[in-house]
Amino acid sequence: MTPEEMRKGAEDFYDAMNRKDIDYIRDNLTDDFVEHQEMPGVPPTREGALTMFEAMFAAMPDAKSEILDTVVSGDKIAIRGRFSGTQTGEFMGMPATGKSFSIESIDIVRATEDGKTAEHWGIMDTMGMMGQLGLLPPPPG
Repeated sequence: MTPEEMRKGAEDFYDAMNRKDIDYIRDNLTDDFVEHQEMPGVPPTREGALTMFEAMFAAMPDAKSEILDTVVSGDKIAIRGRFSGTQTGEFMGMPATGKSFSIESIDIVRATEDGKTAEHWGIMDTMGMMGQLGLLPPPPG
């Protein structure tokens, strides 16, 4: 895939997340997909990733992901993005807060020649999100 095709694939995937289009997401993960940003109790597989997306969509129905920067190298693309939304339902054992959050994240995706996602590594500002949702005590001072 060319760098332009990789960027277009990332844009399409982020658009699908914003539309909560689980069918598109399912069709664009390889059968042997590996999630390296493991979540407690969720297998690092295609089915595990789909379970996480469904739980996220249910808990944060207004969640949006925005691509801020991309870097392509070989079969991988790094995406610096912004993830925001309002937590109106329980997520990963965290009770609904009704509060909004906006954090940055970094995703690295390995794509196959046909453009499907084969692997994902991710880092997100989980502590920042939990603070904004009121799930952490405020900092001292």
